Amino acid sequence: MDTYDAAPIASFFDAYGEREWDRFGTAPLDQGNLHIHQHYLNRFVEAVMHVLDAGAGPGRFTIELAKLGATATVGDISAGQLAQH
Repeated sequence: MDTYDAAPIASFFDAYGEREWDRFGTAPLDQGNLHIHQHYLNRFVEAVMHVLDAGAGPGRFTIELAKLGATATVGDISAGQLAQH
């Protein structure tokens, strides 16, 4: 059985840096993906909710959660992404 090693994943996203923030704003497909995420956040998240944003990256969706009035607890495998957050 293979053993899970988080280090390569964390290293990739640490090096990926600000591109993680920008990836939803470049290509039309990415913009559509962002729109779909925002649609479902708006549909299902209410101001009284406390939401776990696992894989929060630089915080794009954490900001959307805050705009909706929700409280968020965030985490990410990448210390570099959390530093941007």
